[in-house]
Amino acid sequence: SLIELEDKYIENSKQMIDKMMTLDVSENNVAFKSNLKQAQAYYEEHGNLAVPDKFGSLGLWISKQRANYKNQNLTPEQIYDLNAIGMIWDADKNKVAISALCEENGISFTKLWQKLLGSEIEESLTEKEKNNIKRQMDGNSLIPISFLEVQAKIEYLKEQGISLIQADGTLHSIFTMNSKKLKEVTGMSLIELEDKYIVNSKQMIDEMMTLDVSENNVGFKTNLKQAQAYYEKHGNLAVPAKFGSLGTWIGTQRTNYKNQKLTPEQIHDLNATGMIWEVKSNKKEVEDICAENGILLDKKSPLYKKSATELRCKIAYLQSIDVPIFEQTETTQKLNPIFFMSDVDMQEKFQVSMSDLVRTYGKQEGVTK
Repeated sequence: SLIELEDKYIENSKQMIDKMMTLDVSENNVAFKSNLKQAQAYYEEHGNLAVPDKFGSLGLWISKQRANYKNQNLTPEQIYDLNAIGMIWDADKNKVAISALCEENGISFTKLWQKLLGSEIEESLTEKEKNNIKRQMDGNSLIPISFLEVQAKIEYLKEQGISLIQADGTLHSIFTMNSKKLKEVTGMSLIELEDKYIVNSKQMIDEMMTLDVSENNVGFKTNLKQAQAYYEKHGNLAVPAKFGSLGTWIGTQRTNYKNQKLTPEQIHDLNATGMIWEVKSNKKEVEDICAENGILLDKKSPLYKKSATELRCKIAYLQSIDVPIFEQTETTQKLNPIFFMSDVDMQEKFQVSMSDLVRTYGKQEGVTK
């Protein structure tokens, strides 16, 4: 009979009924599942969820889910389902987050961009469509991959001991693989990869959503990279007038600091690059620091081009690891080379960056303003 059949093949009918009763059959959720299937099909075909305008209703639905996330109108299950197909929650902020990931892992952001866009150029496309994709490859379009996906794929390659960059100089092909191909190659789908290598995806998305991608901040980051390059080469940020735009930008940041127009993050980044906020007072502070620590200065000492913050942080660091400020020989005494090292050299020898020192020792009274 029916009940005998159920008794034989259904282990716990009460539990199954209770589970069914929790199903969301509201109109909104049914519509979500229907659109999700279209999005999944798009992802499997293209390897990303960067849906162009020509996909009309699907593109609009993707945009609506981004708005729903910001307004906390998505369930954890819905967020999970969208992450499983490479959802890009905010295109501009996703791009900034991926750029930072590339920099941390020695990957060319431009090469990643071009590899992803290049994978979209298929023989089935018209010449106009191909040319449109090629135009996007100049570095001005939005990158068609989520930062969570990039992070998970990088962590997988690292764990396997596989180089991110192949012998021919191109990026590993994993970055263009969709979930189905990933399963074939790694034994894990995209969401399984993210579940394994990303501890808290919701927290990471929320942190990404706080990124400042305003024109002013993007301009700040661009100029900061130039300032960092100058610091690495010259060991200070005492930029002469001949460096034109960089010198002008440094002056603008000093003004912005006085007018309280810099964020704490921007102040930190500049302190970590040896920023001298006020030239005359910095000179006096450097002299005071040197006098306090028995460092003799002559008029041409390179320490005059250093920021007082950098000197105080490096002295505090040396004291914390019980390393003397001076290196002593039988006949000479000279300053520890850390005071004249670039950030790269300091990381190599001491395994700390200037940013680490400012973050750790900059909070001590008298180290930073």
